[in-house]
Amino acid sequence: MSSAAENNQTPRHDEQAPPGSVIVGVQGSDRDALVIGYATAEAQRLGTGVHLVRVAEVETSTLNPEAPIPMSWLAELGERLDTQLDKAVDFARRTGIPVSAALVGGSPTRELLAAATDAACIVVGSARSTGRERSYAGTSALSIVAHAHCPVVVVMPHADYASGIIVGVDGSKHSAAALDYALDAARRRGTSLTVMSTWYLEVVDGVVATTPGSEAYQEVEARYQRLVDKMLEPRRAAYQDVEVRVDIRRGPAAATLVEAAAAAELLVLGSRGRGGLAGTLLGSVTRKVLESATCPVALLHA
Repeated sequence: MSSAAENNQTPRHDEQAPPGSVIVGVQGSDRDALVIGYATAEAQRLGTGVHLVRVAEVETSTLNPEAPIPMSWLAELGERLDTQLDKAVDFARRTGIPVSAALVGGSPTRELLAAATDAACIVVGSARSTGRERSYAGTSALSIVAHAHCPVVVVMPHADYASGIIVGVDGSKHSAAALDYALDAARRRGTSLTVMSTWYLEVVDGVVATTPGSEAYQEVEARYQRLVDKMLEPRRAAYQDVEVRVDIRRGPAAATLVEAAAAAELLVLGSRGRGGLAGTLLGSVTRKVLESATCPVALLHA
């Protein structure tokens, strides 16, 4: 084996993530620019740097299972992934913020979580195709969100975001955490925040409230308005500089939130639980939002 091939076995990028960094999952796809663009902008707002992580998942289905993996094949793979990461690093450095990077082998979920031990947030791209989640970061995004100890932002394949942030709340601890994150995000961006609560089937005095303007309908809306007001009240003084609106809507939660956030720059949701299987820990609203949202979605735990 040539000395060049031997050198290729050692990744050029093997840095540790500096504390407080924005961790970015690099896929080596045409969507990397969108994800890195979001991450570097967020890092600038936070006054920190980005740490790019390219995970090598070795696909061995094309290799002879009874033969050892050729070292030359591994060297070529390492060189190709290093080159992809070189391009990503160069792109990120154009912003002038600190950039570090690492090429690691393993599963995207495990390696990104390991890099994010002391991170500001994790930013990954959606690998969704035709409205359905798949591969990294589709099913992996779900697992990352379920296990992360910091906010996770999933950037969707839709580059034209308007303005304003929307946060979905329901009075729970994880939605309170989402509200705090959304208020901070709105302040950093100098944009407005819409606090949204949704309802669908509610019964008042034995009657399902379905008719807008009816007494039962108005009672349900007033109840949700009080819920949002109760969450906002202890936070108003600290965020007087943030324009906050309240939006109470009737409809299926996920579809209603996605529709409302179609022109937003960010949708923020709380997500329950940590550990175990992502599919059982993440609520159906979270999963459905990730399957159909067209703007970046930030998810976090209480």
